[in-house]
Amino acid sequence: MSRGKQSPIFVKTYDFLVWLLGRTARFPKNERFRLAKRLEESAFAFHDLLLQAGRLPASQTREKKRLLVRADLELDRLRFTVRLCQDLKLFSFKQYEYCAERLVEIGRLLAGTTPTTGTTTLGFGRSYNSSDPGLLGGWNDCRTPGFSRGNSR
Repeated sequence: MSRGKQSPIFVKTYDFLVWLLGRTARFPKNERFRLAKRLEESAFAFHDLLLQAGRLPASQTREKKRLLVRADLELDRLRFTVRLCQDLKLFSFKQYEYCAERLVEIGRLLAGTTPTTGTTTLGFGRSYNSSDPGLLGGWNDCRTPGFSRGNSR
């Protein structure tokens, strides 16, 4: 299938995977077997869930929704790990910013955006506001309470 005929979420996810694999290959050796592996596994698991959901016939909406909810969870894991990589100085701030913007964009494609409010939800009460100043598009629940950049705990 040509890229022109693919759904935008598949194209964006593929482009993100290519970018991510190029960055994780440059991680220090000890982190390649820890955080790089986790990042790559989450990204591929997310892509696999999208593929599975995309292959289901329209009559299997319940199964499709279950797979998309799992994909959303995998995207959250990916967001958390990306933030952790940036906090551990494995990503520069510019790389983190690029990565976070791509993940927000993919999240919007996954969930769908309500045009009038800018609020996104998967229908089970979880939402974020696209005007939130946080880099992760308002999905700041992955931040550890009491953690700040200056805190070296």
